[in-house]
Amino acid sequence: MKRLNLRPASRRASCMATLLGLAALATGTDATAGGYPDEPIRMVVPYAPAGGTDELGRLLAQKASAALGQPVIVENRPGADGMIGTAYVAQAKPNGYTVAFVSSGHAVNPTLYKNISFDTVKDLRCVTQTAVQQIVLVVTPSLPVRSVKELIDYGKRHPNSLYFGTSSKASQLPMELFARMTGLKLTAVPYKGSGPALTDMIAGRVQMGFIAAASAIPYIKSGHLRALAIGDDHRSPSLPDLPTVAEAGVPGFQANLWSGMFVPNGTPASVINRLNEVLVKVVKDPAFAKTMEDHGFEPAGTTPAQCDAFIVKEIAKWATVAKDAGIVAE
Repeated sequence: MKRLNLRPASRRASCMATLLGLAALATGTDATAGGYPDEPIRMVVPYAPAGGTDELGRLLAQKASAALGQPVIVENRPGADGMIGTAYVAQAKPNGYTVAFVSSGHAVNPTLYKNISFDTVKDLRCVTQTAVQQIVLVVTPSLPVRSVKELIDYGKRHPNSLYFGTSSKASQLPMELFARMTGLKLTAVPYKGSGPALTDMIAGRVQMGFIAAASAIPYIKSGHLRALAIGDDHRSPSLPDLPTVAEAGVPGFQANLWSGMFVPNGTPASVINRLNEVLVKVVKDPAFAKTMEDHGFEPAGTTPAQCDAFIVKEIAKWATVAKDAGIVAE
């Protein structure tokens, strides 16, 4: 093999060419990230159509499509309390073109189910928590209580006499937390959906429950249910005179429903940040925020790091509640 003998000038030119080539590669990588997205994005909603999470997801998809310049297509993949659709996203290629839009059950499932095909924390990254939906502690009007304090007093005078409806183990947990923090002995009555549970509460067959504010408000205003307190750590704009559970005598109590967007772990940070930028801008827009509030949601808009930390905290919180309530993973 003939050996090349580069002169100094030639060596400098060769090094410069190498550096330029590396710069071009780096520029190409940045351009690729900066050009995201260049094809439609599939937003998997792991629940049936027409539910609250699906409704909000479609509102967000429409606005995000306009901001990103590519269609965000909603695809429902329901089943197993959201785990089927979420597993599909967790196993998808981490390029930002398959995302999940999930609700608060996402952080409860690791406690309630043994055989989940993905790791909720390790296999997914949160883009942002998009919204919060408050829950209301309500009782049937025939129950002779008008405040949280009166409810606690009644429950202690009549142990094991209070029943609450639940449509799933996940929806059972806020009331179990309330029972643990107040010392009440409550009995969960399982239903096959939130609708039948609500119907029986109105009829007085079960006396109490936590219900999504958007669903509860019409019945509160009509007198079919009596509201005692808001489950969240701040009051509801729709029910400003109603205290929080913490304000009403159970310090530290906090529970709500929430939604957020997730992507497979390994998705480039530039893609996650781009999605976060767009979604936060959408939910913080005053006109869109008003639309969300009209549908019973409060805009959130966290950073990816804040949301990832929130998920870890939520998993730990509800795992403790489930253990104390004797709820065993299936």
